[in-house]
Amino acid sequence: MGVVSKIEIVLEARLLEKVCKQRGFQDSIHVGRGQELVIAGLARDCAHSLTSLLPKLTALAARFERSHFIFLENSSVDDTKRILTQFAQVQQNCIFKSFRLIEVRHWKRCDRLAFLRNHLVSLAEEAVAAPEKAYYLLLDLDNVNSEIDIDYLTHLIETDDGSWAGLFANQPDAYYDLWALRHPLICPTDVWKKRASSLPGKGNKHAALSSIDSICFSLPRDHGRLEVESAFGGLGLYRLSAIRGCRYIGMDEDNDQICEHVAFNKMICANGGRLFVDSALVNHNSLAEHAPPHTGRQRRTLRWRRKYMRLLRIVYRLIA
Repeated sequence: MGVVSKIEIVLEARLLEKVCKQRGFQDSIHVGRGQELVIAGLARDCAHSLTSLLPKLTALAARFERSHFIFLENSSVDDTKRILTQFAQVQQNCIFKSFRLIEVRHWKRCDRLAFLRNHLVSLAEEAVAAPEKAYYLLLDLDNVNSEIDIDYLTHLIETDDGSWAGLFANQPDAYYDLWALRHPLICPTDVWKKRASSLPGKGNKHAALSSIDSICFSLPRDHGRLEVESAFGGLGLYRLSAIRGCRYIGMDEDNDQICEHVAFNKMICANGGRLFVDSALVNHNSLAEHAPPHTGRQRRTLRWRRKYMRLLRIVYRLIA
């Protein structure tokens, strides 16, 4: 990382601290009826987006009588951990934990995500004072949420009539999260598993991607709500009481990776909850780049870390 980049990061972090100390973007809008909000997310190599996203989330939290931040970080090679540590020092209502060696035990990505998301839910349930009046906002902390509208999120909670258990974000130009989506007509099954079984062999990778592209769709902002069995799209707003007892699962019975959101959301539906993609709940207009902008040095650190983690996993298996 160059000297200029380091200076920019330091200046952004200092600005973030100042904004958060002043409860940045705070205004006269406050949610009534004593609602409580938990803002939760997993963080890995998302320093590039945190300095703009955290002030927005702080502004949203400031509208509630009680609010909480819960962030879990793992294995970042950029400034993610430092920025979130500073944020937690400023925000007394923030729980921040770092899982540096989580890949040793949960080495498959979806298994790791399921473990961390379940931990988020447990911490949220412990933090709230009144679960029946609490809401749980789960979001990715990267650029996919660069365009969230905190006024609309506030409106959704203020006008909640009990008809929904969860609402998910939309990307009007191209809805991207097909893996988490379950809809009887649009996407009834696991798209990746289906394509892998119909197009076996490594040589068909591009054909598989083209096949998945063919079922992509767009949902205009004025479409209303699309009822689903599961979705995510980088942001989900749940009524906390509706997710009680629900668990994320990232591995199937064959030890293959599956989207962790699907099992969680289907448990909500099994308990009588209704889930919707809200077309007006836009977090990004089109396909967002999830891959972090690693520098050359960070990429080298990442390659070294992967080798180190493989060695630790071997040791873990020998002593487990």
